[in-house]
Amino acid sequence: MCCSLPAQEPITALILFCNLTMADQHPQREPDLPMDTTTPQAPEKPPAAGTDMPKVTEQVNGRVLVVDGSWSGYAHQCLRPPPEKNEQLEMFRVLRMQLVTSRTILMGGDFSSTVELDGRTGSDSAGMDVTSRLLVEMTGEASLQDVMGSMGPNAKNYSWSQPDGSVRSQIDILFTFPTVKPGWSSMVAVYYSDHRAVSFKGELTGKFPAGPGSWKLNCSLLENEELVANLRVMYVEWRDMRDLFHSAGKWWEWVKDRFRSFFQDASRAAAWEQKRDFRQLQSKLQRLFELELRGWDMDDKLEETPKGLAEHFREESRKIIFRTRTKNLEKNEKCNSFFFKKLHSAHTPLVELRDSEGNLQSGKEHFMRVVTDFYGELYSPKSSERSQVDSFLKGISKTLSPEERGGLNAPFTLEELHLAATISKIGKTPGSDGLPVELYVELWDLIGPDLLDLYGEVVGKGSMPQSLREGMITLLYKQKGEKEDLKNWRPISLLNVDYKLLAKAMANHLKKVIEKIVHSDQPCGIPGRQIADSLALVRVRQEPKGSDGLGQSGQGKGV
Repeated sequence: MCCSLPAQEPITALILFCNLTMADQHPQREPDLPMDTTTPQAPEKPPAAGTDMPKVTEQVNGRVLVVDGSWSGYAHQCLRPPPEKNEQLEMFRVLRMQLVTSRTILMGGDFSSTVELDGRTGSDSAGMDVTSRLLVEMTGEASLQDVMGSMGPNAKNYSWSQPDGSVRSQIDILFTFPTVKPGWSSMVAVYYSDHRAVSFKGELTGKFPAGPGSWKLNCSLLENEELVANLRVMYVEWRDMRDLFHSAGKWWEWVKDRFRSFFQDASRAAAWEQKRDFRQLQSKLQRLFELELRGWDMDDKLEETPKGLAEHFREESRKIIFRTRTKNLEKNEKCNSFFFKKLHSAHTPLVELRDSEGNLQSGKEHFMRVVTDFYGELYSPKSSERSQVDSFLKGISKTLSPEERGGLNAPFTLEELHLAATISKIGKTPGSDGLPVELYVELWDLIGPDLLDLYGEVVGKGSMPQSLREGMITLLYKQKGEKEDLKNWRPISLLNVDYKLLAKAMANHLKKVIEKIVHSDQPCGIPGRQIADSLALVRVRQEPKGSDGLGQSGQGKGV
């Protein structure tokens, strides 16, 4: 397989059935299983200038390498499939999970299966067998396309054949996302294999490099009792450093950075441990099969070990379901094409935006200008006549008593803040600091008093720390109109939890007296009032009177 993409574009490459070992990329690490090395290796090619060496992130059954990286040159490896169909089916099922990503995918190799009915000719012709159908199904779910189609619809690209040409197969295939625009592709004979080398060059159309994204805490880490206990010890140490800061706000900003670093380290450790356990289970299962082939009785252990692998894939399925934001799911329902399509549709790249003059703009610089102009105009201050405002306010006659005003100005209590935290909905996306409400609830006995001091300082100074004044704006498509038009996108502001707790505590203060100021005709948002009261009043006023002055129902409802 030979491929070329623009420099510094993040991609995930799936290299199938290859003879490249993990030691070639990471000499300090040995592969868990020996890989087939009977086929001669391609001569090693030094990386092109400016090439980032890819990182091998996972090896599956000694047959697949999942590689994350950025290339400005190309990768070239000799590929070899497993001999048995059952092994291919198992490998394809594992490979299917690797396709669940929002990153650009390159997937190529000797699949030993075709994706077209006429992919084989001669005495070995088998058409679309079970592995071929599975390959077509999973590449369709992931919206992958065969790049060899760019060589022309009338040319059949057989990559392997018998020396006499009696049997030919189209089994060496390279798949990419539709966001990769094909430049050229070809097949050439090589001296070290009976397969032809597949070459491809393309570019990512209209897609500028994505940023690192926003970090958010994985709440499953809070279920680790040992981790939470260590965090509590660390928080006490952070609190002891409070006197080194000029204000509670400065210290709290620093503490949130410590939270982030702590959980990022914990996440990396948990991910490494999970992958290590998965590789150990795979290696153990392979050894058990080998021992059974030698005559050992391994039935009990062979029944137990796959259960651990099954639990691993169930957990991966739960992650996919969470990422698709699917709420209604039947018990034991598996991730099918519905979930894959929903996941990939959520990451459909927006490559063009329409500016105020109706022209389509592309590229990061033009995108930012279009967005800035649109929302700058949308949220610009609107002029108002002061006399009209004063005239409106003169009609308000209700006021609060001195005792009620004193209650509004009273400092917050720890109980009020705790109530605000406990009634907040869990599972919500946090703001720019990435800290969800679950963390505040878990550590409330430690965090609560410090938040009380922070909010007291905010009210006293009349200003908030920087992170409490920040918000991330994300856009949700309204499912109507052109996606290139920003007016068809709904902006959603994601605010930090510490700000929302302050706002909720203030709202709870206002709820105690708001019914004494707001007129009874306004039921929305007022405790003890219902919108049904206003609807009933409207129906009464609109009902026509009968000839006797009563409503049509014969009862005195007319007004």
